[in-house]
Amino acid sequence: MLRVLALLALAGGLLVVAGCGSDAESSASDDQAAEEESTPAQALAEIVTIRALLDDAVAKYASGDHSGAADDVGDVYLEHYEHVEGPLGDVNHDLMEEIEEKLSTDLRTSMDDGAGQSEIDSLVSEIKSDLDQAEQELS
Repeated sequence: MLRVLALLALAGGLLVVAGCGSDAESSASDDQAAEEESTPAQALAEIVTIRALLDDAVAKYASGDHSGAADDVGDVYLEHYEHVEGPLGDVNHDLMEEIEEKLSTDLRTSMDDGAGQSEIDSLVSEIKSDLDQAEQELS
């Protein structure tokens, strides 16, 4: 009888574990859900936030905290641009991917590599110009 109870407890525990995804899986599905659930109005609000946070990251970079600035840009991408991707991708997929590449890779890499301030300023200016176009497309 004890063996049967032990086997039932073990089987129940395995079912619970099998039903649980990893944090990475949950996070990825949460990000995808955020992309899909965002409205154009929410995307427009996020663009305003992205601009301000990019200004903060540039100021941090100028003060010499290159790694911190790069981390901040990563956060901007993950926490804010993710909400822009879905609605923008629906109206202009190429622009969505262009901004994504510049924000998630080009700017972060340049900051991590210690690029000159003029290069950082130029990249941010390009991103902001693309965000202007994104606003027009989402309006």
